[in-house]
Amino acid sequence: MEPSIRRQLVARLAELYRAPSSAQAVLDAAQIRNQALISWADRPLDTWYAILKHVEVQDQMRALLDVVIEQFPQDVVFHQARYQELLRPQPIPLPEPTGPLLDLGTTEQIMGQESTLLPISFLKRGLECAHAVARTANGQKTASGFLTDGNIFITNHHVIASEDEARRTTLEFGYDAHPDAGENRKFTAVSPSPQDGFYTDAENDITLVRVDLGTDRDWGHIPVVAFDLSDVRYVNIIQHPGGAPKMIGLYHNILAYYDSRIIDYYTDTLPGSSGSPVFDSAWRLAGVHRQGGNLYNPQGRGTVYTNRGTSIDAVASALSRLK
Repeated sequence: MEPSIRRQLVARLAELYRAPSSAQAVLDAAQIRNQALISWADRPLDTWYAILKHVEVQDQMRALLDVVIEQFPQDVVFHQARYQELLRPQPIPLPEPTGPLLDLGTTEQIMGQESTLLPISFLKRGLECAHAVARTANGQKTASGFLTDGNIFITNHHVIASEDEARRTTLEFGYDAHPDAGENRKFTAVSPSPQDGFYTDAENDITLVRVDLGTDRDWGHIPVVAFDLSDVRYVNIIQHPGGAPKMIGLYHNILAYYDSRIIDYYTDTLPGSSGSPVFDSAWRLAGVHRQGGNLYNPQGRGTVYTNRGTSIDAVASALSRLK
């Protein structure tokens, strides 16, 4: 955790939980281990400094933050600290060099415990996936979505909720930003064909609708294949935020939570990003973005400030119902 965030966290905790009894209640709610080792002090600041030091040693910072966020869900400092905790790198072993090093005296270093190196093919595959992403337009309402195989377009239920709404919606492929295009950016309009196939699920906020035969030959497709998300740490989102030309969210992209229905992450989105594909670092589809803000905590403790998508498991299940 960054020192400045840690100082703010100590000060905020000391302000809100001044009495030893209130601090003790937080520790008990978070089930902090080995509490007898904590050095309690007369000043709340000193007490909370000692508590955080102990909690870090026990590797229970996230549990503590979940408790205080449940009690103060709008507190920005607590959410910043939780995000910093999610950023804490996990060691990943790197392969041994296969050839001789040029200069053992000046060998470069990985600048942390975790490598952020990616193969250059990451860029190529990302562009291929971006080709299949389109902006949806229905009057003043814009959002995002993407093609999968079989000429099936995927977006959210709250974007296209019915066959009638699908008929009123235009899918704009190739609405990309070009430095010299100005306001004259080009795109290809495609009309959904719900009479050929339509499925929507309000609970999981997912809609699938067929488009004209051959659309996926022109624009490619993003495979929908369920996989284990347990090793995924980062998620990237290709989207039309605010109805703008296509963009990609690559920063603050920590995956915070997942289960068979939802995924939570810190990747940036805006209104208009609904329906966008959410990828892992290997460009596997991890889910479909659907909302963001102060949302219910799926781990059962109050609310959490996050972005949220429909999990790949739920997307694959929906696709099986249409095919």
